[in-house]
Amino acid sequence: MELNQLEVFVTVAREGSVSRAAVRLHKTQPAVSMAMKRLEDSLGEPLLVRSGRGLALTHAGRSLLDYAEGMLRMRTEAFETLQGLRGLGQGTLTLVGPDSVVDCLLPDLIRRYHHAHPKIAVQLHRGFSERIPGDVARHEYDFGFIAAETVVDGLRSLILQKDALVTVVAPEHPLTRLAPKDVAALAAFPLALHSPKTPMRAKLEAHFRHLNVEPRIAFDLPSFEALKAFAMEGLAVAMLPELTVARELREGTLKRVKVPGLRIQRTIRMVYRGDVLLSRAAQVFLEVVREATETRAKARK
Repeated sequence: MELNQLEVFVTVAREGSVSRAAVRLHKTQPAVSMAMKRLEDSLGEPLLVRSGRGLALTHAGRSLLDYAEGMLRMRTEAFETLQGLRGLGQGTLTLVGPDSVVDCLLPDLIRRYHHAHPKIAVQLHRGFSERIPGDVARHEYDFGFIAAETVVDGLRSLILQKDALVTVVAPEHPLTRLAPKDVAALAAFPLALHSPKTPMRAKLEAHFRHLNVEPRIAFDLPSFEALKAFAMEGLAVAMLPELTVARELREGTLKRVKVPGLRIQRTIRMVYRGDVLLSRAAQVFLEVVREATETRAKARK
């Protein structure tokens, strides 16, 4: 049983005539009759019988008609859906990233994408960098954003930017005037750090150990927003990724303290599957990200 045979059957049933069905389908009468015969042979049941007014459905024909019409509707819907995706008339894009990327990097990328393609729904999820590549490899998301130097085999990656760990304080904090010589100078002040054991946090702790410095970690905080708030209140010296505090530094609500010898960076990259053909919605998003990344790189030069 093939869809083209079902299309012939539905048309004949509606028209009540092989000749009228042939005209509507732009086929010859013998072609329509042959398609009907093959369908009936495959089912082992007659679907139409002659009556005084033309052709009438048998019991089997009436039973099949609803299913056939439904299958043809589904074919049409599937075709229209794919056509819509090609033209970006509809579709869904799924993204996942860590807090810093979701809150500070993706809004601009999604704004660019949504402005050009407002009918594409974007589903944005939060995740941990160490888990995201596996989630993307399992087809749970179209794109993942991670702060990592390496990626899972089988995934492609696009480096978006380097992000440095920075030290920030309230504008009136003493460190804005003291100009510390090294990270040891921070030990005299209470520190606020991001509580999850991120790679950047691990590098910072290793740096302290290397210099035999015992920092005063007064606050282990669950979010970068909390880190910034504590620093603004003058409660602590906050150390966090530059990406997360760029706006506050521009606005002057926080001040950056340059610490000689403290050079901790991370690489922010986008990962996606390389073994499958991306949907049209995903292909266009990839183009948007590439263009935005190139624009930012030129602006930094």
